[in-house]
Amino acid sequence: MRTLIGRVIMKSPSFPLFLGLSFITRSFGGNEANAPAANVSIIKLTQSICVMVNFRQICRVGEGRLRHDANGFRLTGCGGKLDFTQKTETSYSLYADYFWYELGDMICIGDRDVLYYCFPQGKGDVVAKTRLAAEELYKLKRAERAAKNG
Repeated sequence: MRTLIGRVIMKSPSFPLFLGLSFITRSFGGNEANAPAANVSIIKLTQSICVMVNFRQICRVGEGRLRHDANGFRLTGCGGKLDFTQKTETSYSLYADYFWYELGDMICIGDRDVLYYCFPQGKGDVVAKTRLAAEELYKLKRAERAAKNG
């Protein structure tokens, strides 16, 4: 079944947003918690994932986990078929929206070939915190690189 939402077509019988796991913590990060930028953010989220590949439609592809730390974003899921990494230095900001097309809060990562729309399955202001953390981590990485280069 296709559901038309604004100008976005979702190929899915339904688009449930169930409660999941979302947290921001330094102590849960393991070895990454010792990284210089780890004081800013280590985020792990259970996500409902949609993919845009052709600017005409967005397809819901399944569930996964989005991890954001000093190394950037890592999106895994869809039964092991999805493993996407986006480095911190890739972008200063992050495309995020609240109640996007009345579906829910959304975080978008990707490259010129594919965009991944991640819908956090939990309550709270995770989208806002992730966006702010992405900007701060970018600044820290740029400062580290500038200090290293002289």
